[in-house]
Amino acid sequence: MSFAPRRIVLTNSTKDASPVVADSVIELAPSQGGLSLGLAYVQDGYVGNPDTAIEGTTRAPDSGSIHSMGPSSAYMEFPPGAQFPVHYTGSLDYIVVLDGELELGLADGTSKTLKSGDLLICVAGLHGWSNKTDKPARVLAISSPGETTKIDGKELNEAPFNHYKLF
Repeated sequence: MSFAPRRIVLTNSTKDASPVVADSVIELAPSQGGLSLGLAYVQDGYVGNPDTAIEGTTRAPDSGSIHSMGPSSAYMEFPPGAQFPVHYTGSLDYIVVLDGELELGLADGTSKTLKSGDLLICVAGLHGWSNKTDKPARVLAISSPGETTKIDGKELNEAPFNHYKLF
């Protein structure tokens, strides 16, 4: 059975308070590293706007997988055996494991196991993913753009970080 989560966006008309609903299925498509990705919602700005809420279901991020003007969300599915190399994102990411188990690879070679219900908050952190199980692992990622990230005064495109890829 393929993973196709349902997305419901609810707001209300500013004219008469009647409900305005977008109800659809998010189709996941093959992406980098063997995983599948389905964009869930992209919002312009940080304050919800009922007049433009439904547009978030079709808006695309303007900066790779991150939207520079507000939060974005996506579902990801890692098939058994999938490996995604250590990389970084210039964003603040909340990643919730919905189903399955993933290994979070860290830049020092250590790892952490995340299971269903676990939450990773990643602030431009170097990380990789692997699914060492025989079942798919599914996550929901909510990302917010970040400023140019510096660690001890060094940007992520400077040594010792610059040999890692930005996603």
